[in-house]
Amino acid sequence: MIPGSAESIAETGDTSWSRTSAADDPAWNSTHGDALELLSRYDRIRIASAEMLEAAQRGDWQRVSVLAEGCVALIERARALSSKVALDSHGTRQKFLILRQILRNDAQLRRLQSPAATRVEDLVFTRPRPPNGRTDPGGSAAA
Repeated sequence: MIPGSAESIAETGDTSWSRTSAADDPAWNSTHGDALELLSRYDRIRIASAEMLEAAQRGDWQRVSVLAEGCVALIERARALSSKVALDSHGTRQKFLILRQILRNDAQLRRLQSPAATRVEDLVFTRPRPPNGRTDPGGSAAA
């Protein structure tokens, strides 16, 4: 399990993460640290959404569920910080590129979930046909 991943957050509640490269420079960090942290949070959501998609493609719905729980925590933390941090034009562009990938992953995940949801709906909400094949009380045969 990768520290800071959606899976580890879901299992341990640990939402800490480490900064690398330019963020390790205190001068850079004093002016860009919050923006970097916000973008890192969005990127963790992107990574989690990609992990969820990969698990769904393998049919591992239990893992998708675990990752989704971790994603909720990641989203809450990003939302809380985004209300406090203003991104410059470059940061805003990065944010939207990350969000676009998250939405693509989500759309693919929903397409994979849809056939399963349709089968469940059919099992739960479809009335069984009577042995004579009639579906209405008037006695007309089903088409």
